[in-house]
Amino acid sequence: MTQSTPILMFVLAGWLVSLPGHLLAETLYAAKSGVEVNQDPSPTSKILATLERDAPVQVLGNKDRYVQVKLANGTKGWVYQFKLAKNTAKPEGGAINLAALTGGGNIHAKEARSGGSIRGMQPVAVGYAKNRHIDENHIRSLEWMEWFQVSDKELMTFKKEGRIGEFLGSK
Repeated sequence: MTQSTPILMFVLAGWLVSLPGHLLAETLYAAKSGVEVNQDPSPTSKILATLERDAPVQVLGNKDRYVQVKLANGTKGWVYQFKLAKNTAKPEGGAINLAALTGGGNIHAKEARSGGSIRGMQPVAVGYAKNRHIDENHIRSLEWMEWFQVSDKELMTFKKEGRIGEFLGSK
């Protein structure tokens, strides 16, 4: 080891520490539109921003079930971990083979994305149900379930009161 080796190691260590955080950080993406970026790692803290689906965020750290992120505009905040994904969503279109659920054939992604095809509401699934002699009352019941909607506000109230999702463990 020469005399310059410790100096070189010191310089190298200083350089590594000074690397911008974004070179070492992981990038995640908003799993859906409406993902809230909070000031603190709590669902009741001030909302700093709302992300669109697939918006990239830079991971700075984590605490409990929250991820500290930095947005493209420099805003830093916290996002509930299950509202982020490692990859962007696949583009819509094409066909998905759901033969096991429908008795054969392909269902287009536009039919499958709402889950209606899985619940039996799309034309392919309705035809399958009729071929299997499923009672019309059951089909109508499924149609009613598809029409039923819960607002985002109602869902958040339910999760908060039930202390589930991002409210797990909160008071």
